[in-house]
Formats: sequence, structure tokens, C-alpha cells
Amino acid sequence: MPLHKRLIEPVNVSRNVVAEGIRNELDCVSNSTLSHIILQLSSLSKLSEDIFLELHVETCNIFFKTCHIYKRVELLKHKIVQLNPVVEEVSLHDINQRLPFKSETQKDQEVVTISTRPRAINDVYQCIEPAPPLHHLNQFRDDGRDSMTFYTDPSYFFELWKCEMVKDAENQMKKQRHKVKKVTSFQ
Repeated sequence: MPLHKRLIEPVNVSRNVVAEGIRNELDCVSNSTLSHIILQLSSLSKLSEDIFLELHVETCNIFFKTCHIYKRVELLKHKIVQLNPVVEEVSLHDINQRLPFKSETQKDQEVVTISTRPRAINDVYQCIEPAPPLHHLNQFRDDGRDSMTFYTDPSYFFELWKCEMVKDAENQMKKQRHKVKKVTSFQ
């Protein structure tokens, strides 16, 4: 089921039930339609503000990362200019004595968390209904598993990925064994 990040409401502008006793149905429907269009414009305005806020945050992040990269490039330029390959000779022994390069860059972790979730998605999460109280069924289970895991299991996709990785590793091992058998049979 797709998750709509933003939804302009009301969706159906002209679907109205005209109450009994209304003498002029056309006026009633047109007034209701106009009021729903105004509500849609208000919703559109709110969502556009949210979109521009997200764009502002993303462009600021890109700007700060670009400035950081620029500083690093300038530092490297400065170091490269100072090096003179004609004057400085480095022996093979000196090269082997140096420690290997270790990157100091930090990788983003936990990119999709509750705190990093966009405001529009948080609004959608506010509107959803809570899960049914399946924990009341736990007393009737013989296997000791939580009944809620059959309804929603947050580790499901990790377990699925893990099973696929194990299968891939086993397939690689089988291929390696098959290659070794072929090589030994030819000798």
C-alpha cells in the first residue's frame, strides 16, 4: 500500500448530500463546492510551506557539506604545492614504515528514524489507527510467541534480508567448491 506523503484535503470537492428541505439545490451545492475549494487552497498553502521548508533544510545541508569539502580541497591544494618531488626522495623502506591511510569521514547512520522523519509523514502517522489489542490473545498461544508479531513485525524485513544473505553466501560456497572440483579433476 503506498504511503502518501502529502494529501490535499478535501479530496472530493463537489460530492455533497443535499439536506431535505433545501429549496435551491444548485445554490447549496455551489456554496458547498466553493467552501471546499477554499479549504483545498488552504491545505495546498500549508503543504507548499512544508515543501519549501524541507527544500530549505536540504539546501542548507548541501551547502554545509559543500563548504566542508571545499575546505578539505583547499587544504590538500596547500599540501600539494608544498611538496617538491625533485628535492624530496622517499625510499621504499620509508614508504613501508608509514601507517596505512585511515579515513576520518563519518557515515550517516539511522537515516530513517522518528526524529529524522519529515513533518508530512509525522502528520500521516498521527492520523493512523493504533494496532488492535492482540496482546490479549497471548495467553492462548502455546508456542510463546507474541500475537502482535503476526500483525506487525518490525524485524521482518531484516530477517528477510538476513535469509537472502545467508542463501547468497551458501551459493557462493557451492560455486567455489564446484570450481575446486573441476580444477582437481583436470589435474
